Order: sequence, then structure tokens, then C-alpha cells
Amino acid sequence: MPSKYVIQQRGADGLNTAAELPALENGKIDISQLPVVGESGAAIIARGSNANGEWVRWEDGTQVCYGVYNHNFNTTDVEQEITITFPA
Repeated sequence: MPSKYVIQQRGADGLNTAAELPALENGKIDISQLPVVGESGAAIIARGSNANGEWVRWEDGTQVCYGVYNHNFNTTDVEQEITITFPA
């Protein structure tokens, strides 16, 4: 486990360190020390992944899920039903 986590942001001149947070027990961090992101001022409070993709959750409740969906559509059909399982 790392002894600290480095939070970086990309600027015009490349990556810049926004914060360095010491790792707590079991590799966790104190989320109150996370830098503010976006215009809403909401910090990222959770991030994860599983077999269905990846997700990021901000403190204001916004969550973004993303992943890859491989399909094999029958090109003669006008419509086909698909099911997508979100990662979180």
C-alpha cells in the first residue's frame, strides 16, 4: 500500500500536484482533505470499477459511469433491445 496519494490536475504546462494526502489505515484517505473539483465545488468522494466498467461519484451526488459495450447487432433489424448493467 502506498504511504501517500498524490492528486494531480492537468494544466496548460502539464500535470501539476494539487494535493498530497497521507494514506490512513487500510490505504484509505481523509476525504475532507481532497481538493475541490469543478465549478460546483464538489469533491470526488468515491471511485471504483468492476466487470461492468468504472464510476466516479462526487460529494454533490453526481455520478458518472463508463465502460465498453460490445455488441453484435443484426444489420437487417431496425430495432434491437439491449441491456446495460451499470458498474455502480
